Amino acid sequence: MSNILPNCYPPFGLYQGLRYDSRVQLRAVMAIAQANIIGYCTKEGLDQDLVTPRPMLGITFTSQKDSASVTGRLLTDAFDLQAFHEMINTLPMPEIPVYLTNPCIPYKASPKSMGMKLEYLSVGVLKRQADVARLAAHEVRGFALPVRSRFPHINLFYCGTSERRPRLTPKQKEKLRAIIGDARAEVGIRQVYLGKLVVGSEIDSPLPPDIFASPSG
Repeated sequence: MSNILPNCYPPFGLYQGLRYDSRVQLRAVMAIAQANIIGYCTKEGLDQDLVTPRPMLGITFTSQKDSASVTGRLLTDAFDLQAFHEMINTLPMPEIPVYLTNPCIPYKASPKSMGMKLEYLSVGVLKRQADVARLAAHEVRGFALPVRSRFPHINLFYCGTSERRPRLTPKQKEKLRAIIGDARAEVGIRQVYLGKLVVGSEIDSPLPPDIFASPSG
Protein backbone atom coordinates (compact mmCIF):
# COMPACT_ATOMS: atom_id res chain seq x y z
CA MET A 1 0.00 0.00 0.00
CA SER A 2 1.32 3.45 -0.87
CA ASN A 3 2.10 6.09 1.73
CA ILE A 4 -0.29 8.39 -0.15
CA LEU A 5 -3.45 8.49 1.91
CA PRO A 6 -6.49 7.10 0.09
CA ASN A 7 -8.44 10.33 0.47
CA CYS A 8 -5.81 12.93 -0.51
CA TYR A 9 -2.67 13.66 -2.50
CA PRO A 10 0.50 15.36 -1.32
CA PRO A 11 0.88 18.97 -2.50
CA PHE A 12 2.25 18.82 -6.04
CA GLY A 13 2.68 20.85 -9.16
CA LEU A 14 4.02 20.32 -12.65
CA TYR A 15 7.00 22.49 -13.50
CA GLN A 16 9.77 22.89 -16.04
CA GLY A 17 12.99 24.51 -14.94
CA LEU A 18 15.84 25.72 -17.13
CA ARG A 19 18.89 23.83 -18.27
CA TYR A 20 21.84 24.54 -15.98
CA ASP A 21 23.75 26.81 -18.38
CA SER A 22 20.64 28.86 -19.15
CA ARG A 23 19.88 29.21 -15.45
CA VAL A 24 23.43 30.46 -14.76
CA GLN A 25 23.18 33.05 -17.54
CA LEU A 26 19.81 34.35 -16.37
CA ARG A 27 21.09 34.52 -12.79
CA ALA A 28 23.93 36.71 -14.04
CA VAL A 29 21.40 39.02 -15.72
CA MET A 30 19.44 39.19 -12.49
CA ALA A 31 22.49 39.96 -10.35
CA ILE A 32 23.60 42.84 -12.60
CA ALA A 33 20.07 44.21 -12.90
CA GLN A 34 19.35 43.99 -9.19
CA ALA A 35 22.45 46.00 -8.30
CA ASN A 36 21.44 48.75 -10.73
CA ILE A 37 17.80 48.61 -9.65
CA ILE A 38 18.85 49.19 -6.04
CA GLY A 39 20.83 52.24 -7.14
CA TYR A 40 17.91 53.57 -9.14
CA CYS A 41 15.42 52.98 -6.32
CA THR A 42 17.67 54.87 -3.92
CA LYS A 43 17.85 57.79 -6.34
CA GLU A 44 14.06 57.79 -6.81
CA GLY A 45 13.28 57.42 -3.11
CA LEU A 46 11.71 54.00 -3.66
CA ASP A 47 11.99 51.06 -1.30
CA GLN A 48 15.15 49.10 -2.16
CA ASP A 49 13.24 45.91 -1.37
CA LEU A 50 10.80 46.74 -4.16
CA VAL A 51 12.40 44.14 -6.42
CA THR A 52 13.55 40.71 -5.24
CA PRO A 53 14.96 37.95 -7.46
CA ARG A 54 12.70 35.01 -8.10
CA PRO A 55 14.32 32.04 -6.32
CA MET A 56 13.34 29.45 -8.95
CA LEU A 57 13.48 30.09 -12.69
CA GLY A 58 11.24 28.23 -15.09
CA ILE A 59 7.69 27.52 -16.16
CA THR A 60 4.71 26.52 -14.04
CA PHE A 61 2.31 24.25 -15.91
CA THR A 62 0.34 23.29 -12.79
CA SER A 63 0.94 24.83 -9.36
CA GLN A 64 0.24 23.26 -6.00
CA LYS A 65 -2.70 25.64 -5.73
CA ASP A 66 -4.00 24.46 -9.11
CA SER A 67 -3.89 20.79 -8.17
CA ALA A 68 -5.36 21.39 -4.71
CA SER A 69 -8.38 23.09 -6.32
CA VAL A 70 -9.36 19.86 -8.11
CA THR A 71 -8.31 17.22 -5.57
CA GLY A 72 -11.89 16.03 -5.15
CA ARG A 73 -12.33 15.48 -8.88
CA LEU A 74 -8.97 13.73 -9.16
CA LEU A 75 -10.00 11.37 -6.35
CA THR A 76 -13.32 10.66 -8.06
CA ASP A 77 -11.50 9.76 -11.28
CA ALA A 78 -8.96 7.63 -9.34
CA PHE A 79 -6.02 9.69 -10.63
CA ASP A 80 -2.76 7.78 -10.15
CA LEU A 81 -0.18 10.34 -9.02
CA GLN A 82 2.61 7.77 -8.81
CA ALA A 83 2.08 6.65 -12.41
CA PHE A 84 1.92 10.31 -13.51
CA HIS A 85 5.16 11.04 -11.69
CA GLU A 86 6.89 8.06 -13.33
CA MET A 87 5.58 8.97 -16.78
CA ILE A 88 6.72 12.60 -16.55
CA ASN A 89 10.10 11.49 -15.22
CA THR A 90 10.80 9.54 -18.40
CA LEU A 91 10.18 12.47 -20.76
CA PRO A 92 13.33 13.95 -22.36
CA MET A 93 14.31 17.61 -22.20
CA PRO A 94 13.27 19.66 -25.25
CA GLU A 95 16.20 20.40 -27.55
CA ILE A 96 14.64 23.52 -29.10
CA PRO A 97 15.67 26.87 -27.57
CA VAL A 98 13.17 29.40 -26.25
CA TYR A 99 14.07 32.89 -27.45
CA LEU A 100 13.84 35.99 -25.25
CA THR A 101 12.79 39.36 -26.61
CA ASN A 102 12.18 42.48 -24.49
CA PRO A 103 12.02 43.09 -20.75
CA CYS A 104 8.45 42.81 -19.53
CA ILE A 105 6.67 44.75 -16.77
CA PRO A 106 2.86 44.50 -16.65
CA TYR A 107 0.93 47.67 -17.42
CA LYS A 108 -0.60 47.81 -13.94
CA ALA A 109 0.55 50.72 -11.78
CA SER A 110 1.58 48.22 -9.07
CA PRO A 111 3.00 45.25 -11.03
CA LYS A 112 3.62 41.91 -9.33
CA SER A 113 6.65 40.90 -11.35
CA MET A 114 9.22 41.77 -14.00
CA GLY A 115 10.78 39.45 -16.53
CA MET A 116 11.58 38.76 -20.15
CA LYS A 117 9.05 38.35 -22.94
CA LEU A 118 9.24 35.23 -25.06
CA GLU A 119 9.38 35.29 -28.83
CA TYR A 120 5.95 34.46 -30.22
CA LEU A 121 7.10 31.36 -32.11
CA SER A 122 9.02 30.09 -29.07
CA VAL A 123 5.82 30.01 -27.06
CA GLY A 124 4.85 27.11 -29.31
CA VAL A 125 7.60 25.02 -27.68
CA LEU A 126 5.92 25.51 -24.32
CA LYS A 127 2.47 24.86 -25.71
CA ARG A 128 3.71 21.51 -27.02
CA GLN A 129 5.12 20.71 -23.60
CA ALA A 130 1.74 21.55 -22.09
CA ASP A 131 0.07 19.19 -24.57
CA VAL A 132 2.49 16.41 -23.62
CA ALA A 133 1.78 16.99 -19.93
CA ARG A 134 -1.97 17.02 -20.49
CA LEU A 135 -1.86 13.76 -22.45
CA ALA A 136 0.27 12.16 -19.73
CA ALA A 137 -2.26 13.21 -17.10
CA HIS A 138 -5.14 11.79 -19.16
CA GLU A 139 -3.30 8.46 -19.42
CA VAL A 140 -3.61 8.06 -15.65
CA ARG A 141 -7.11 9.57 -15.25
CA GLY A 142 -5.98 13.09 -14.47
CA PHE A 143 -8.66 14.64 -16.68
CA ALA A 144 -9.36 17.37 -14.14
CA LEU A 145 -5.75 18.42 -13.63
CA PRO A 146 -5.35 22.02 -14.86
CA VAL A 147 -2.43 22.45 -17.27
CA ARG A 148 -1.63 26.03 -18.25
CA SER A 149 -0.81 26.80 -21.86
CA ARG A 150 -0.24 30.59 -21.94
CA PHE A 151 3.37 31.63 -21.37
CA PRO A 152 4.07 35.17 -22.59
CA HIS A 153 7.14 35.70 -20.39
CA ILE A 154 9.57 34.26 -17.85
CA ASN A 155 9.47 36.04 -14.49
CA LEU A 156 12.83 37.14 -13.08
CA PHE A 157 11.85 39.46 -10.21
CA TYR A 158 9.00 39.91 -7.76
CA CYS A 159 7.81 43.47 -7.09
CA GLY A 160 7.09 43.89 -3.40
CA THR A 161 4.43 41.73 -1.78
CA SER A 162 0.65 41.58 -1.98
CA GLU A 163 0.53 43.63 1.23
CA ARG A 164 3.10 46.19 0.10
CA ARG A 165 3.40 46.75 -3.62
CA PRO A 166 4.37 50.35 -4.44
CA ARG A 167 2.96 52.21 -7.42
CA LEU A 168 5.32 52.94 -10.30
CA THR A 169 5.03 55.75 -12.80
CA PRO A 170 5.34 54.96 -16.53
CA LYS A 171 8.75 56.64 -16.48
CA GLN A 172 9.95 54.48 -13.58
CA LYS A 173 8.74 51.30 -15.27
CA GLU A 174 10.47 52.28 -18.48
CA LYS A 175 13.72 52.84 -16.58
CA LEU A 176 13.43 49.46 -14.88
CA ARG A 177 12.87 47.81 -18.26
CA ALA A 178 15.97 49.54 -19.56
CA ILE A 179 18.03 48.35 -16.59
CA ILE A 180 17.00 44.74 -17.21
CA GLY A 181 17.60 45.12 -20.94
CA ASP A 182 21.09 46.53 -20.37
CA ALA A 183 21.92 43.66 -18.00
CA ARG A 184 20.76 41.15 -20.56
CA ALA A 185 22.89 42.82 -23.25
CA GLU A 186 25.93 42.74 -20.95
CA VAL A 187 25.53 38.99 -20.38
CA GLY A 188 24.68 38.44 -24.04
CA ILE A 189 21.87 35.96 -23.56
CA ARG A 190 19.26 35.70 -26.32
CA GLN A 191 17.79 32.27 -25.69
CA VAL A 192 17.31 29.71 -22.95
CA TYR A 193 17.00 25.94 -22.97
CA LEU A 194 14.43 24.14 -20.86
CA GLY A 195 15.17 21.48 -18.27
CA LYS A 196 13.11 18.39 -17.51
CA LEU A 197 9.46 18.40 -16.64
CA VAL A 198 9.05 17.55 -12.95
CA VAL A 199 6.16 16.64 -10.70
CA GLY A 200 7.28 18.49 -7.62
CA SER A 201 6.78 20.84 -4.73
CA GLU A 202 8.32 23.70 -6.75
CA ILE A 203 10.42 24.29 -9.85
CA ASP A 204 13.48 21.99 -9.85
CA SER A 205 12.26 20.22 -6.68
CA PRO A 206 10.68 16.86 -7.54
CA LEU A 207 8.46 15.17 -5.00
CA PRO A 208 10.64 12.99 -2.74
CA PRO A 209 10.68 9.27 -3.62
CA ASP A 210 9.46 8.25 -0.15
CA ILE A 211 6.06 9.76 -0.93
CA PHE A 212 5.56 6.89 -3.34
CA ALA A 213 7.31 4.20 -1.33
CA SER A 214 5.43 1.31 0.25
CA PRO A 215 5.70 1.24 4.06
CA SER A 216 8.11 -1.40 5.37
CA GLY A 217 6.91 -4.21 7.60
